[in-house]
Amino acid sequence: MLWSPRSTRVLFIRPGAFGDVLMLTPFLRRLRAEDAAQRVELFSLVGDVWAGAGGDRWYPIQECGLRQAQAGHARTFWFTYEHHPALHPLEGYALATGVEPLGRTLDWTVDAGARASAERILSGLPRPLIGFSPTSEHALRTLPLAQIQAVVDGVRREFGGTVLLTGRAPLSVEGCVNLGGALPSMRELGALMAGSDAWIAVDAGPFHLAQALGVPLVGLFGCTLPELRVTRPESVHIVRCEGLACLGCYHALPAGAETLDACGRGDLACLRDLQVEPILKALRAVLEGQPDLRLRDRMAHYDIRRTEETSQWTETACEDVLRAFQARIREIEGAHPPRKRLERTLRRWRKGLVARAKAWGASG
Repeated sequence: MLWSPRSTRVLFIRPGAFGDVLMLTPFLRRLRAEDAAQRVELFSLVGDVWAGAGGDRWYPIQECGLRQAQAGHARTFWFTYEHHPALHPLEGYALATGVEPLGRTLDWTVDAGARASAERILSGLPRPLIGFSPTSEHALRTLPLAQIQAVVDGVRREFGGTVLLTGRAPLSVEGCVNLGGALPSMRELGALMAGSDAWIAVDAGPFHLAQALGVPLVGLFGCTLPELRVTRPESVHIVRCEGLACLGCYHALPAGAETLDACGRGDLACLRDLQVEPILKALRAVLEGQPDLRLRDRMAHYDIRRTEETSQWTETACEDVLRAFQARIREIEGAHPPRKRLERTLRRWRKGLVARAKAWGASG
């Protein structure tokens, strides 16, 4: 155990986007299980996720330095973004911190204000209410506009009801309640999800938020692998262009590479060629509560591979995590710990991390 039940304040450091911070909730549960009175606070780029996840204060990276955020905390955990690309984020975080998450599911609670706002939007709309989040900050995880329109038309034709279209920017799509650029924060998006019947999303923040809420979910995947993103497989169906050999190309990147700059094929076929009919079929399945057997098999295969190849890739993952940890500390706006403290931390990590990874892999 790396913290003491007597520690009253713990700081999580996770520079990253919304979905990355949501991945901290199983670790937050672990600390709460040890001592419910502990204050668990966050130093990050995003914070509207943190209160809904059950956390306490948020220190925005944009407004304060790391030394200021760390002051008064008995324990600090660095959750590096650049986990090994072949690891699920939860497992990369566990390797990086030495803390095992309490379960795999993510947590989110809708607050009363956001719920009231969502109820005003949803009031009187015909059901089923199907949400659709087709865009991401990353271009290689964003559907083309014509395809977005085709999905909206298909859902309306097949299911009737209402399609709720969301995104950071306005979208020129018809036949839906178009909320692109209209929601002030993820709090309102989560409230809309909680009041909906199902959701369709690419691999981005809304996908993880829907999982945290347990909303029936269709995930559209291309450059990332669902077995390394899903946390609640019982309520998720996955749609991909299964015939493409390049699926999951993101996970072939070296550790530390956060995004692909361009599609290796040059045509983004993994998303461009997604057909509407498989999406509608998956949507019907999640509405009826049917499990995705392909997803279950993929996740089982990942667990087997994690165990069989422990001597190869978990040791490599440990070294990658260490390098990424060091790089990330040095990057954060001139407020990293003194050099001697950093070097002591790295020596301690290097001494025990590989052994911990072997034990973790063998337990899979």
